[in-house]
Amino acid sequence: MGAKQSKVSDPKNVVTSSLESSSKNVVRDEANADIPSMKTTQEQTSIDDSVPSSSSEQQQQQHPPNQNLSSVVLLGHSMGCAATLQMALNFLPKETQKLIVLVSPALMPSSKKTAAGNQKNTKLSRLQKIIRYIVQSQPSQKLKIAVRLLFSILRSVILDVPLSYTAKRIVNSKFWRKGLTLAWGDGSLLKDSDVLRYEWPAVCQHWVSGILSFARSRLFYQDNHELELLQNVASLPNTKVVIIHGTLDAVIPVSMSQNIIKQTPDNKIELCLLEGRGHNPFEENVDEFVECFQRIVHNYKTN
Repeated sequence: MGAKQSKVSDPKNVVTSSLESSSKNVVRDEANADIPSMKTTQEQTSIDDSVPSSSSEQQQQQHPPNQNLSSVVLLGHSMGCAATLQMALNFLPKETQKLIVLVSPALMPSSKKTAAGNQKNTKLSRLQKIIRYIVQSQPSQKLKIAVRLLFSILRSVILDVPLSYTAKRIVNSKFWRKGLTLAWGDGSLLKDSDVLRYEWPAVCQHWVSGILSFARSRLFYQDNHELELLQNVASLPNTKVVIIHGTLDAVIPVSMSQNIIKQTPDNKIELCLLEGRGHNPFEENVDEFVECFQRIVHNYKTN
């Protein structure tokens, strides 16, 4: 039941190395961050998009694993960790050596929900079942299109319009500064350039619709098997999972990662704590985070 747990306080003897001498064999999945994607073109979302559920076999058929990779490093942050785990489980061959690094992972449990959450999710689930039944059971293609269009209009009028107006009003420099101050372990280290990085997406076309799409995907995600997904990935052969977590993370408490370690047997997952850091340790102290990451890669290569 025990698992390795290390604290990075004075990382002096860090060996700078990659998992393979050739950079072609190393994949850093830094795109799976906790940042909703911005749409640059007008897109219509179907009903099925709100519930991203598909089996591993279906995903592998659509995206066959890359057989040419001998070793891979995947890096994910916060809610983006689920996408990183899906990539490791469904899009890579089992014989590939995989190092999965999860930073402040926000993974949803499959059980032990609150009563209020259960009631809310039940209502949403019933609504989805009704809509899916209508769409899938009708013989007329025109009727299917009409139902989808009606649902899209209702969602736009009831949810998207007021939420878009609210988001445009409240999401500004003050919003990001206050949020980042709370998220960082030491808010006094926050610089104007850090806040500006979070303001930049607002110049993109349809940035609000991107945020709303991201929120809907989390709201309608009924499976809630992300912790089970983590365990499945940790059980893969030739796979090592390491969690990096700041001890002062106010968004995803470090106790959540510590509980994951306790529930994982055989040292399948290792926890690396960054003292005094918050939810975004890679921004709060770049050098410290890079040294921690390099140490993890080096240890995996030598063990």
